[in-house]
Amino acid sequence: MKLDLSRHCIETEIRRLYNRSVSRYIKLKKEDPVLEVDIELLKAALEGLDFPGLRSGHGELAGKQGSRVVELVANDDGGVIVRVDGRDVI
Repeated sequence: MKLDLSRHCIETEIRRLYNRSVSRYIKLKKEDPVLEVDIELLKAALEGLDFPGLRSGHGELAGKQGSRVVELVANDDGGVIVRVDGRDVI
């Protein structure tokens, strides 16, 4: 899942995407397996990532850093990987 950090930090973007996804899921009134996977990934990120540490250790995750490609990916253990320009940062 790509993250847009052009206007805000990683935590704000993940929180916005999570809230938007949950709202959309509720409005659907039916199951959507793809949306469910997205919601679980975003929830795992919100609960498990050290956002202050990420922002201080990786300036590109603090937002407003230009055209970096930032992605949130699930790993095989159900955890979360943050990638910046194809490089895993966590």
